[in-house]
Amino acid sequence: MSATRLRLTMLEYLEAIDGHQMDAYETLLARGYHPEVIVAKAEKAIRKGYAECGVSERRSWIEEPGREFLRRHGKTPAPPKPPENQAYPLADGGFVSLVRKAGVPFLRFVNGATIDKIEET
Repeated sequence: MSATRLRLTMLEYLEAIDGHQMDAYETLLARGYHPEVIVAKAEKAIRKGYAECGVSERRSWIEEPGREFLRRHGKTPAPPKPPENQAYPLADGGFVSLVRKAGVPFLRFVNGATIDKIEET
């Protein structure tokens, strides 16, 4: 039986959410970290502005201050990805956003309140 790891550094946590994105929680569990230790580090990273989350700290993502933290520690962060459901304005007055249906990413094009089309990316 393997021992549970109780000490998770901010650097280890930010590397995990930068490299494994939404699977970082499971990745850290597989490395032997206790679930409460992972969630506590996620909460601390969010309070410091290094990460952000939606519904659950288990699904957090890295923010620019977290990428800067990695750079200060000699790491090269992954390029930023647009968060899901963030709207980007279009010239015609509509907007585009990234959404997922059954785990498949789609770009949603909206003009006013009407969805014009949904295309797989």
